Amino acid sequence: MTNLTESEVVSLWQSLLFQPGLTAEEGEAIRIVYPGRPNDERGGDFCGAVVRSDRQLSRGNIEVHVRSGDWQAHRHHLDAAYNQVILHVAMWGSGGVTTLADGKKVPTLALYRYLEGSEHRVRLPCAGVLERLSPPVLAAQLEAAGMSRFRDKAAAFRAMLRQKAAGQCLYEGIMTALGYTRNCQSFQRLAEQLPLEVLEAAGKERIADEDYLAGQQALLLGSAGFLCSAGPLCPKSGPAPSWAARLAEAWTSCWRKAVLSVSDWQLCKVRPGNSPVRRLVALSYLLHRYRQSGLLAGLVNLVASAQDASRLVSGLVVAADRHWTGDPGFGPGGQRPAPALLGRGRAGDIISNVLLPFAYAWGQLGRRASLARQALGLYDSYPRLDENAIERHMKRQLGLDNRLVGTACPQQGLLHLYHTRCTQGKCRGCPLSGDTSRQ
Repeated sequence: MTNLTESEVVSLWQSLLFQPGLTAEEGEAIRIVYPGRPNDERGGDFCGAVVRSDRQLSRGNIEVHVRSGDWQAHRHHLDAAYNQVILHVAMWGSGGVTTLADGKKVPTLALYRYLEGSEHRVRLPCAGVLERLSPPVLAAQLEAAGMSRFRDKAAAFRAMLRQKAAGQCLYEGIMTALGYTRNCQSFQRLAEQLPLEVLEAAGKERIADEDYLAGQQALLLGSAGFLCSAGPLCPKSGPAPSWAARLAEAWTSCWRKAVLSVSDWQLCKVRPGNSPVRRLVALSYLLHRYRQSGLLAGLVNLVASAQDASRLVSGLVVAADRHWTGDPGFGPGGQRPAPALLGRGRAGDIISNVLLPFAYAWGQLGRRASLARQALGLYDSYPRLDENAIERHMKRQLGLDNRLVGTACPQQGLLHLYHTRCTQGKCRGCPLSGDTSRQ
């Protein structure tokens, strides 16, 4: 027991986390309402956890160590990324408190006190759901949850449409989705401060396609802070000017100023396919594709006329760009084929989470019942999306496989339950929970 690794302590923690009578080192009784899921980002080993103490219900991250002193040894007390931690778990505790970088204190739980009697632990009330619900009933519950997520997103767009122009609403939704997990807030800020009307006004002149793309990319990348002297696309000296150099020159002569800086973006440990530079270049191609009609009309007409998902996907997928292949900080070059700027997976996420809920909401507000019905029908029949970390976590939690999560709607249902039930500590009333007493 004295030579445990941190991963072994994590495994032990997972076996003990629902044991009753847990008491923090400071003497406060605590109960794990929801243990969270493995965190892919910085700042705590598990995210989305819910912990009830004598004083309050807390939501955030849980950090696990071998010894409680590792918190300071690893300098987490100086790292703002760990300010979302609500519980510090360690195999061995010293009785001290855990202090965050913002000065707040969180409870520390020492596991060695609970090694005996761990066979009396309980499970999450949704564990073994297939022991209580037949596959058809469970499938119907997931479908219903997926529809609830769709309608919640549509309701958010309806509220937004009452305050902003329809094109701007759709554009902001797409931009936020392009940010994926780490950069969604930065993409949203950029969309708000570089409105769609500015981009589309800049592209109204009758100019060649390459000049149009250069102008749009200069606006997008320059406003994002990527073309400044400290940005990743700062032109490098060489015998021939690169495409990035052309954009930097166009940006320098532009009257606009950057609205974000490089420090506003998460660039470290971001997969090349999710690079914000790639995503902004992809957007320039979407603006070019719908240059004549405008982004709003082009995408709404795409929904109205689509017979199936393949038509929708083809309207959003953006192939690789020859100008950027092998450019520093952008993506692979050389002999390897460059990946798409916007592939089928991300296009599918944008369609199911942004385009179809938007079209449904806009159809309702504009009294275009046929558009709303079309959007809802396309969503209901949309094929399976790429699996993400939350879906994998929920399937493990529930003991499911893809037979019950075979299309996009039940996939979205798992995400809906995770965000509205699991991470909120609301087991009571959850359609998959067999527990009527927890809350």
